[in-house]
Amino acid sequence: MLERPHGFSVNGVRMSIYPITLGKRILLSRLYALLPIDFTVMAVSADLEALRIVMAEREAVCRIIAYHTLANKKEAFDTVLIHRRTELLKEADDNDLASLFLVLLNADKTAQIAKHLGIDRENERYRRAASVIDKDSGTFQFGMVSDYGRLLDFACQRYHWTLDYVMWGISYTNLQLMIADSEKSLYLDKDERRRARVSNDRSTINGDNKASWATIKSMNWD
Repeated sequence: MLERPHGFSVNGVRMSIYPITLGKRILLSRLYALLPIDFTVMAVSADLEALRIVMAEREAVCRIIAYHTLANKKEAFDTVLIHRRTELLKEADDNDLASLFLVLLNADKTAQIAKHLGIDRENERYRRAASVIDKDSGTFQFGMVSDYGRLLDFACQRYHWTLDYVMWGISYTNLQLMIADSEKSLYLDKDERRRARVSNDRSTINGDNKASWATIKSMNWD
């Protein structure tokens, strides 16, 4: 939830890795698409694959790391700052760059958090229930085929946030988890409940309970 920045130094210059936002993720997606990452090799030997990518695409990797050191929207559009940090990162050792790059590749802990908190299990209950609803009811749903509907429109409507805040003011991980764990309801008649095999018994984590916080703190995010 807190997502503190993680600091590192290059030639005595201190920088920090900041949580990625939706806006930064969109900017970075173009750079990541240029990298010839072999995910089969990555699954077996991540360190060696990360080092290979650094040696083959040093400029792109340094630019990606530079973008991750940007704290806000203003810095993300400061081309001079991005160029300066990219050039500074080029001075780093290959192995250090590979280690940093590997940290960034594994930075998204959304799936692990969702699994630990039971969000994925709860969403599966919802999907199972929705799948048995009478399709002849006359209700149709459209849209939500991209981040515009799944994230931007939903967050702006539900939380009354500005588009700028959704893009740059909240981390992508927190945004996804909030939407994934938002309250949803379905009406199921007795027959539909039987076919869905969904009960009202749920295991939840009470954030006001000190024991719950101990559980959250004990999670392994690595």
